[in-house]
Amino acid sequence: MDEQELEDAVARRYLWEYKLDNPRYGRAAFAKVRRGAGREPGTVPEMWKFHLHLEGDQTDWRTNAEHHALVLFGFHQQSSSTKVHRKGASLGSAIWQLRDRFSSDAVDARFFRAVTAEDLNELALHLRGLVTQLRSLDPVPAIDYSALVEDLTRWQNPAQIDRIRRKWGSQYHRAGVESETSRGDSSSKEGAGDSGVSA
Repeated sequence: MDEQELEDAVARRYLWEYKLDNPRYGRAAFAKVRRGAGREPGTVPEMWKFHLHLEGDQTDWRTNAEHHALVLFGFHQQSSSTKVHRKGASLGSAIWQLRDRFSSDAVDARFFRAVTAEDLNELALHLRGLVTQLRSLDPVPAIDYSALVEDLTRWQNPAQIDRIRRKWGSQYHRAGVESETSRGDSSSKEGAGDSGVSA
């Protein structure tokens, strides 16, 4: 997909939903959305073509959510040859995997600060730090960025913010349970193998 095709296509689907065959255009697109870090949603001209919802003279929950998801994706995909968007890949599960490389207490603390953030800018700042750390893992864990847009949209609704916090917390906790179960299964198999050799 060349640059013009990308510009025509992004009006219909999100940037992360496209396979960018030309790495140069991909890098340029990711750099453009990263420029939105710390900026007011809807005020970064380079990002306008990557929004699906950018209407009127006032920003709304959806515009805000798209802006922050695009920025996060730009940092997550940066320098990665692996596609970091995957449908169904949860935010909590991806963040849990940082515990394989960093202090579990430190990862817990950073994730808890993100989940309990008081405003969207604070949340985006914490998530950006976590997503940047994901790039240090091999393979780089994926996140469903389309689902993240929906979550960030609902997060801004005072009536739904606690629901989204519980959802992310559940994802994080479930990833931990699955990790412990997987390790337990591996240990059991190793033990059975050792027993067989001894016999």
